[in-house]
Amino acid sequence: AHQRNIFQRNHHPKNQSQSSSMLYEDRIRSESTTVLSTAVVNATSNSGNTKLLGATGSRLLSGDSYYCRLLERWLARIHNREAALIMNSGYDANLSVISSIPHPHDVVIVDALVHNSILMGLRMSRILPTQIRKFSHNNTTQLEQLLQEAHTHYLKQQQQSSSNNSNNNIRHHYNGQILIVVESVYSMDGDIAPLVDICNIASQYNAHVIVDEAHGLGVYGRTNKEHLQLPEEHKKEYQQHEVFQRDTRTELSLESSVSNAEVMPLSSSSSPTPTSRSTGGGTGVLAALELESHPALLCSVHTFGKAAGCHGAVVCGSTLLMEYLINYARPFIYSTALPPHSLVTIEESYKRMLQGDALRTHVFRLVSLFRYQMLQALDLSTAASSNNNGVLLWPSPSPIQALVVPGNDVCTRYCRRVQEKSQSLGANILLYPIRTPTVPRGQERVRIILHGHNTTEEVGLLVQALVATLVELKLISLPSTSFSMQQILLPTQPQQSMILPSKL
Repeated sequence: AHQRNIFQRNHHPKNQSQSSSMLYEDRIRSESTTVLSTAVVNATSNSGNTKLLGATGSRLLSGDSYYCRLLERWLARIHNREAALIMNSGYDANLSVISSIPHPHDVVIVDALVHNSILMGLRMSRILPTQIRKFSHNNTTQLEQLLQEAHTHYLKQQQQSSSNNSNNNIRHHYNGQILIVVESVYSMDGDIAPLVDICNIASQYNAHVIVDEAHGLGVYGRTNKEHLQLPEEHKKEYQQHEVFQRDTRTELSLESSVSNAEVMPLSSSSSPTPTSRSTGGGTGVLAALELESHPALLCSVHTFGKAAGCHGAVVCGSTLLMEYLINYARPFIYSTALPPHSLVTIEESYKRMLQGDALRTHVFRLVSLFRYQMLQALDLSTAASSNNNGVLLWPSPSPIQALVVPGNDVCTRYCRRVQEKSQSLGANILLYPIRTPTVPRGQERVRIILHGHNTTEEVGLLVQALVATLVELKLISLPSTSFSMQQILLPTQPQQSMILPSKL
């Protein structure tokens, strides 16, 4: 099942504007090849490293560099952890962590919707399949029940082991630990994990938490904690239509209160101390919730292929854990290291994420606008008919928005028809269905991702095409055939009004 949606302004591929890839804030788009090339040359020259095109080998052989180690120290500081280890991709990072940490007698408890890389990491690990548990998505009650069972089991083992040891005068043996693996933002639903509750419950049972921040990095952080909630829960802001009356992209600026020492560590003469605390935005959900120093948090994985817009990932945790991964994580040990230009791109991307509060504000205004307009249409449809054929907008506060259109064939036909209709609006909206078995049967969907380069006008056009097609395919029913899109779209956008479903 494809996992891409593309908003094209016209048919020429060179002029496509992607509105639903995973580059939420479109940071790398603003970087010219010249700027990055200059940064690569400067960075490698300053470090005495002349390998511009490739790392030449794995980190344990010829692929290591002073620049890479300095970058890892900086990333550890940004994520307020003791140490960090750069990996080649988010998939590699999850494989490395999950395949190497669990022991055969550990218990690993995972959310039912964790990424495939986590599940494959468990397959590669030494843990017994009978020691793996799943809890219903974001269900902390069920998680605690599983923790109680595992904790009780371990207590009995320890008591039995202690008795045997005293009788036989032998050393106490390892009885196992409990690991909990979750994501901060889930890729198919776009919802947020209840990380505060998860970490606090884990502490009660001496469990350790591993968090995949792939879709949280660059989107959330200390400066926009309020965006972890659904926009419709912000009653005051949600009802203030003036936030939708302008194209907020014109207000974007990279100006920030973040210190130069925080955003420019590799070019400064004195590198920042690992003990100083990062205060910049965009570093993830853990930062937004101030959980980076939580005693139950074992490590976090931050993937660069989403909002950061480049290759690689970083694992952040204790120095001891990083040393362990260096020696035991097979994907890390047996892979050629990232080349210097990739490392420079990571640095440049992080600098802009730390200073990107204005861009994040714009993205979440688009999220509010999209949800406002779509929920208006679906609410009106519910009022007109009690049967919406299972069509619903998933409750996601993030830039990942899921419009559930049940049925593989129906969802595929719907996406194809949206593209055809959008062309009459002067756009070319390309949607790809997310089908079973990628998602559970009956939850087939259109996965839409909003970006920093999108405009309020584009969101309006998208909503028009989505709603018009739902009506035409009789997936929803609106009050009458003369229903005006002005009842859905805000009155400040009259150029987007249209009649459904006559011409579409």
